Amino acid sequence: MVKNKIKWADKTVVITGGGSGIGRAVAIALAKKSATIHLIDLRQERISALLHELSPNPNIYGHTIDVTSPEQLEQLAATLPSKIDILINCAGILHQGKLATSTHQEFRQVMDVNLWGVINSIKAFLPQLRNQRQGSHIINIASIAGLIGAPEMAAYNASKFAILGLTESLAIE
Repeated sequence: MVKNKIKWADKTVVITGGGSGIGRAVAIALAKKSATIHLIDLRQERISALLHELSPNPNIYGHTIDVTSPEQLEQLAATLPSKIDILINCAGILHQGKLATSTHQEFRQVMDVNLWGVINSIKAFLPQLRNQRQGSHIINIASIAGLIGAPEMAAYNASKFAILGLTESLAIE
């Protein structure tokens, strides 16, 4: 079997939630492969810590952006000087609690970050991704919670199930 090797040094990747968790791990792995990386995170201190850890890498940029704001994402997409090859949506939050006792605001916040953050990111970067002559990719990180419901996880499960449905529909489009 012949593996198709990716020339990461030629790739530009945008990672939401890039300052922590899975997004951080992906950024570290891709930095080792010399990809150009744009980290998006709500918390500047997370971005600064990762940029410091990965220095002196000149191809990693940090952006303090709220993924629930389509305007902030659209502004970033419009100002990035390079092409975008891969969008990796990792931003997410967890709310644990029974549906009966969770507030509408708690449920809404999880959906705003976990689902709408993905939608906002895709809509902001999709024009650049579609303009690539070679294949571009959107990777939406969900979790097992997108496949299996769990007690006291209604908001989180609903957001992750929605991400999987969105991803399947987008792939068909």
